[in-house]
Amino acid sequence: MDLLYIIYTYNRPKVLQECIRTLFSNNDLRPNRIVFIDDGSEKALKDALVRDAINAGNEVDFLSFGRNIGYGRVAEMGFALADMFNPRYCFFIESDYIFRKHGLDEVHDVFQSELGRNLAGIAGYSHPDFFDPGCINSRYPRELAGLYGRDNLNRSLLFKPFPFKTRFGEIRLQYVSNSCGTMYLNWRLISQMRAAFYPRMETDWLQRACDKGAQFPLLNDGVMSSGLSYYWAEYAKLQGWDTSRSAALIDVMPSIANHLSAGGLNTKLPNLEEGQTIVGSPSFPANYNEY
Repeated sequence: MDLLYIIYTYNRPKVLQECIRTLFSNNDLRPNRIVFIDDGSEKALKDALVRDAINAGNEVDFLSFGRNIGYGRVAEMGFALADMFNPRYCFFIESDYIFRKHGLDEVHDVFQSELGRNLAGIAGYSHPDFFDPGCINSRYPRELAGLYGRDNLNRSLLFKPFPFKTRFGEIRLQYVSNSCGTMYLNWRLISQMRAAFYPRMETDWLQRACDKGAQFPLLNDGVMSSGLSYYWAEYAKLQGWDTSRSAALIDVMPSIANHLSAGGLNTKLPNLEEGQTIVGSPSFPANYNEY
């Protein structure tokens, strides 16, 4: 299998509908299979989900928990399904994202390029923290060192935009150390990394990211992304890759998507309605259906 989409859902039917619409109407890219995992939504979502996805010409599975069990457990199931299907690429998508014209098509172009061959993944969207010097120079390095005892990344390479040509025109890319929970991953490479560092990467990366053992586990996207960056840097040493020229993760600008949940898959922030956000990307185009 070349491409698998795993889409996490929980409530927010209006944003979910726009997520599915923009996934397919704004992009030519089609996965071999889509798996929806619903974290016990209060209202049944299956009929609309499956109908819209099948109408777009996709093989679809729908899994639903009888109650809300927490994004961490849902994500853990998503990782297990990715292992089972063993795709080359797996796009983990939170259903509270919308996608600009050709955003995912350009993700595929990046992966297919020489630059993308050894990428672990592409950030789900161009996060506002990527433009915050406090995050770039202080918080991100401190958090990585707190997780693994040291910061092993070549940070002189990170957060420095450069041009890249796709089939649809010129965009900008920047190597980054972090991402949100939505990520477009080179699952084949990540599987090789996990095998090389087994079982340490399972406990230090995957189980930490899924908050395993917590009463109501939430996905820790900081661990998911920065942990990938850490282990990619260790794997790069084994492979003899030049880490002065490449890194684990890359960000695409204009932003591939925008985050409209206001708080995360299982979270609703006070005074914000469905579709409002405090974490919108500064590079997401207003005319995202035509960009």
